[in-house]
Amino acid sequence: MAESVRVAVRCRPFNQREKDLNTQVSASRMGS
Repeated sequence: MAESVRVAVRCRPFNQREKDLNTQVSASRMGS
């Protein structure tokens, strides 16, 4: 039995508060 998982992620630029707090990227992707 073949199974697959599809994940959707919404990305947006950091807002000024996040920049002020030196927020780090919390997700990345590999492949296509």
